[in-house]
Amino acid sequence: TTRDNNPPYTPSDPIPPDGATNVSGGICWTGGDPDGDPVTYDIYLGNSSPPPKIIANQTSNCTTPPGNLEFNTTYYWKIVAWDIYGASTEGPIWSFTTQVNLPPYEPSDPHPPDGGTTVPVNITLCWEGGDPNPGDIVTYDVYLEVNCPPHNLVSNNQSENCYEATGLVLNKTYYWQIVAWDSQDLSTTGPIWNFTAGINHPPSAPIITNDNIRIMSRPAPIPGTHNYTFESTDPDGHDVYYFIDWDDGSCEDWFGPYPSGEEITVEHTWDWIGTYSIRAKAKDIYGEESEWGYLEVTFPKNKTFNFNFNIFNWWLDSFPILQWLLEVLGWYTE
Repeated sequence: TTRDNNPPYTPSDPIPPDGATNVSGGICWTGGDPDGDPVTYDIYLGNSSPPPKIIANQTSNCTTPPGNLEFNTTYYWKIVAWDIYGASTEGPIWSFTTQVNLPPYEPSDPHPPDGGTTVPVNITLCWEGGDPNPGDIVTYDVYLEVNCPPHNLVSNNQSENCYEATGLVLNKTYYWQIVAWDSQDLSTTGPIWNFTAGINHPPSAPIITNDNIRIMSRPAPIPGTHNYTFESTDPDGHDVYYFIDWDDGSCEDWFGPYPSGEEITVEHTWDWIGTYSIRAKAKDIYGEESEWGYLEVTFPKNKTFNFNFNIFNWWLDSFPILQWLLEVLGWYTE
């Protein structure tokens, strides 16, 4: 003879307690079954009584209601417990009132600190925010400009409490302000902070490379006109000028500016055999100069071709058959 089946226990011990106020978060209860049978629960919750069912066949005795509950609203809820044999027990209807909505915290703890100086021209602005209502979503509007009060909205409705400010101008004072908004459109305006941009980093020493120069009597390069590339990167992203000393009595005075990191090509004509140490500097648009970059080039003396190499190169370009013949003899490569 099998045992009789008893229905589940009546759901009890509600959390939050019946009639509680200023509630946020989930709900829990005590359940179970006198026969030890597995129990599932139907959850009823709404702002009217009796409440509608929102979840069916849940195995745990705690849940977080789907979606966000309205602030300062009374909700009614009950639990119906079911065992595996279809027996059920309906609990009483309980109620609780959600918390009153409060505006977000006032933005605070700015980075860089208020009144800061020598601030990089590319800086991440950060602040502390948040909301006193647990789980309430906060977004921020960011105002930044050189006028006070700042009215230039540079970012709105962002969830992060940091903003990347780039391309600021040296020796300028900037004013910035944060407005925090919660999900119910309550807002808190933070104080006006300021900082002065003052750090400028020098660009990197130029990297110098040469083109595929002609080589006579391998591996001797021939004087003449050649292309050289120069590349310098500015850590602040500023445009850069270049100065070139060819070490043959000629220079390229400061020219540019060019975008940071862009490879530029400069043509130079060599008239004499010898070894030359090409050196170059870069400076940004605010006058900060780099270290020297170097490239050594050598045009060794060649007994066979000790004459004006510009004329010789012209002959090679004009008569391809001559170039081919020299290549066959092994006297010329590109």
